Amino acid sequence: MNSVTLRGRFAAVVLAASVVGPAWSQDAVPVPAPSPAVVRRLAVGDDAPPLVGLSWLKGEPVRRMENGRVYVVEFWATWCGPCRAAIPHLTSLQQDFKDKVTIIGVSAWERAGDPGERVAIARRFVDEQGEAMNYRVASDADGEMVRAWMEPAGRRSIPTSFVVDAHGRIAWIGNPGRGLDDVLEKVLSGDFDARAHAAAEAEAAKIKAKKDELFARAGLLENGGKEAEAIKLLDELLQIEADPSARGIIQRNRFRMMMKADAERGRALGDELLAGELRDNAYVLYAMAETVLRNESASEADCALALRLARRAHEIGDPAGRVVTLDTLAFALFRTGDVEGAIGRAREALAALAEQSGPTDRATRDRIAERLERYRKSKG
Repeated sequence: MNSVTLRGRFAAVVLAASVVGPAWSQDAVPVPAPSPAVVRRLAVGDDAPPLVGLSWLKGEPVRRMENGRVYVVEFWATWCGPCRAAIPHLTSLQQDFKDKVTIIGVSAWERAGDPGERVAIARRFVDEQGEAMNYRVASDADGEMVRAWMEPAGRRSIPTSFVVDAHGRIAWIGNPGRGLDDVLEKVLSGDFDARAHAAAEAEAAKIKAKKDELFARAGLLENGGKEAEAIKLLDELLQIEADPSARGIIQRNRFRMMMKADAERGRALGDELLAGELRDNAYVLYAMAETVLRNESASEADCALALRLARRAHEIGDPAGRVVTLDTLAFALFRTGDVEGAIGRAREALAALAEQSGPTDRATRDRIAERLERYRKSKG
């Protein structure tokens, strides 16, 4: 496993399991509804619109785009977390391609009623960033750039980047965290087929929409007590989902639903996943074990399965996740009758938590301590 902690990964699993709608990732945020009427449409292959209505905050103003130079026009806002996360990467790209590419950050939809204050909000933020935001930045306080670029392109979330090629045409429109580097390199080398790439992205978007729909419908069915129907949709989803991380989330939800619908089949599925697809997926195995253990009416056979899942998760887990896997393993031992083993593992978990650098996770500590007290009290 990489440097991402088991606890952090499990948080993503919990999120995916607890919401009704799709929860693969959150790397963009929605923006306000477009103007009532958009006269033209902007697509890959079209001439780039002019740079209009901008108040320049950093770097030399760009009055017009020069032939022979590539531009990245990046729409963002100070309140947008994914936008802020993209700033260091854009700075790095500007440094790497400074002789051939000009990156322009366009602050839009700042949350203030007065255009002057919208400029001021963006200016303060840019000044605070200093060299960390080392590319040209401007404010679209009156929304002219949004009306000329974003709305005609049908873009409803930020961050959004427009790549303009050396001939002044739109080569790519997308999230800078999803392929901007590769696109820039190909545009600069002349190997980028903008229309073919756009067609491939459109097809990928259709497939993603289908996945999101299936996941959302499954969640609604489960909420309505129709687990068997929900499982069928997740089975269908698994037929088109190849990403291991996403499949892990689906399988975790499928297991939970199966345990609710038919515990015997659920246990069989758990063992199948443990021996097969999820054998080396510590954070999903851990989550599956917790799903069983937190059900106070779980049978002996259910808890025995949870113990197998917890043992494997602890065996293969990232050392940074040792606390939570020890906690779950202790709980599984307790639910299967090994009280002394549970007490020992819980103590190990608390000791491991105390040894961790950084702020202590109080919620985790309290949960382990409460469970440990339960184990001790059970001895009479």
